[in-house]
Amino acid sequence: FEDGRAAQREFERHPGRYSLALLDQIMPQVTGIELARNLRGLRHDLPVVLYTGYSDALNDDLVREAGVAALIKKPIDKRNFRRVLSSLLPLAEPVTNA
Repeated sequence: FEDGRAAQREFERHPGRYSLALLDQIMPQVTGIELARNLRGLRHDLPVVLYTGYSDALNDDLVREAGVAALIKKPIDKRNFRRVLSSLLPLAEPVTNA
C-alpha cells in the first residue's frame, strides 16, 4: 500500500483476508507502531512484524504494548526473517527464495 492509512482502510474492509501484517516503522501517514495498534484493535490475533532502521526510537515496552510479535532491524538478515515468518505462520509453505 502507498501509505499506512490505505493499508488500514483495506484491512478494515477485509480483516479475515490477512494472515500477517509486515509494517515499516517509518511510512507516510502513520507509523508502524500506530498501525500495529490499530490493526490489532480490529483483530487481536493478527501477527504483526515491524521492521525498522531506527530501532533506537523503539523500546521493548512500546513494541510489546502495540502487540508486535517480532521486531526486525534493517538491514534485514534473511535467515532470521525466514525464521520469524515460519514461527508466525507455521502452516505456510517454507519461504525458500528470500
